[in-house]
Amino acid sequence: MTSKEAEDIAKQGYLVKQGAFIKSWKKRLFILLQEGTLYYFKDDKSTNALGRIALGPKTTITSTTEAKYPTISLHTPNRTYFLRCQDEATMREWEMAISLVLQVRRNSEVDSCFNVKR
Repeated sequence: MTSKEAEDIAKQGYLVKQGAFIKSWKKRLFILLQEGTLYYFKDDKSTNALGRIALGPKTTITSTTEAKYPTISLHTPNRTYFLRCQDEATMREWEMAISLVLQVRRNSEVDSCFNVKR
């Protein structure tokens, strides 16, 4: 992550992510950027991201508190990511931060379609 990206952090913290193929759960440091990318790292000492989730116009977010752990589901065109939170308050914070980034991105895409400059 560049120093410019570090300036654009919308939220960061630890969540527990379910693997894509092996359905185990692993604690990861997540960093959400204002521009719409959610990076995840092994821990706060890691300099290289293990992966990234591009939050595009077709990305949706849902959450549930019915399971043992409050869980966020990020639905992208290619995959659904499941992210467990330590408590409901943390889940709501992440849900709000991701929703805000998605809303800003959608608004900027609409503006660019109509050549609106702000």
